[in-house]
Amino acid sequence: MKNSVINFAKEPLNFILVYFFLVAFIDIRFIPVTEFKQDAVLIFALVLPITSFLFLTKFDLREAFSKALNGPSLLIVVFLIWSLIALPFSHNKLVSSFYILGGSAVFYSGFVLVKERIDQIWFKKMLLVISTVGVVAAVFSSIFIFLGQVFPNFSSVFLSVDVNLGVISIKDVPVLESYYQHPNTFALLLFYSLVATIALALLTKGKRTHRFIIASFCILLVSLVLTFSRTSVIGASIFSLLISPIAFRKKNYLPLVSLFLLVLSFMVITFASLYIGESAAVALAQGEGEKQVVINSDSSVRQQLSKSTLSNRQRLWESSINIIKQNPIFGVGLGNSVKALEQDLPEISSRYRGLSSHNTYLRVAVESGIVGLAIYLSLLASLGILFLKKLKKLRTLHWVILAFIISMLSIQLVETTFLLGTAFRSFYFLAILASGFSLLQRA
Repeated sequence: MKNSVINFAKEPLNFILVYFFLVAFIDIRFIPVTEFKQDAVLIFALVLPITSFLFLTKFDLREAFSKALNGPSLLIVVFLIWSLIALPFSHNKLVSSFYILGGSAVFYSGFVLVKERIDQIWFKKMLLVISTVGVVAAVFSSIFIFLGQVFPNFSSVFLSVDVNLGVISIKDVPVLESYYQHPNTFALLLFYSLVATIALALLTKGKRTHRFIIASFCILLVSLVLTFSRTSVIGASIFSLLISPIAFRKKNYLPLVSLFLLVLSFMVITFASLYIGESAAVALAQGEGEKQVVINSDSSVRQQLSKSTLSNRQRLWESSINIIKQNPIFGVGLGNSVKALEQDLPEISSRYRGLSSHNTYLRVAVESGIVGLAIYLSLLASLGILFLKKLKKLRTLHWVILAFIISMLSIQLVETTFLLGTAFRSFYFLAILASGFSLLQRA
């Protein structure tokens, strides 16, 4: 037992895998803590893999620093240095200081250590953990949906939606919220888990493993559709589309089935959204409001809200662009975009206050200026250049990782997956990006 614990502690990636569970479950509110305590707990947890790595290097700080100063890691170091340079111009220096501190821990654990230690076996373990986290969250929410249906007074985790299309009337359709404050956040976790599950189907063998994959796929797909999140459905569809040719050659048809079901789900969700009322749209967009909303067939309501999801984001994008124009070089400081948007949004759009830019690239520019955005885009461009250099040497593993990264980047167009945030979506993104750099370089 003692030897097992010691062997576990000697490998930094073991702590990273545990962190995948911890960061997701704290975001899900399985472990209820305040926002400040959440950041403190997560940053402290990141000290463990860093300490384990230092132990491996016999606490050679020169070697430890050198790992962060080569290749793509250097670009993120430059981003952090730029954030320090811009700190005097931050709208809230204390908040930005905590973001830089936490971002440094996230960067070293989620990018430097993963890039240094990852291999094909560990990457499969990472995918398995990401898949399992989503399955646990989906099953937990499904249990609460059942309890909510059986016991009407039970505090449930879903919006109960009545659909009235004139000819057809369906009552109490559940739309998942889980313990997230925002159903789209739950959908993002399901996106990561579903994509990880499909990837495992291509990278693993064995009947037992594939039974687990099929069961996980079914649970995650149904739960994702129930979130009504078109963004996450599109992201998973892009991944399935990109790897379908490889899957077809390998006679693995799960990605093709996934693509068909996801496209069908997108059509159903889009159709349902045409009939959604204003109160329901706001409730789904913000995770707030009444638990009982009505989807109406009235044409005036449909016309008013058929573009609601996009127009919601457009208002946030317009305000983000205004803020960038006001602070083009240094931005408003890391962690200050939400407050800046609150101040810029007009009173007519006050209900959107408290939301982020809903676009990762805009948020990076809002918080760190055009310079910060240029550094981030340079990081992504360096991966593209590496991909082109290794094009003739790529195997299934590399194509799967690239498809995963492209699907994540597509979601960043309409969601905020901040580069160095402590939230699960940011850490997952950073770790998968690091895996891409590392495994492509070894191709």
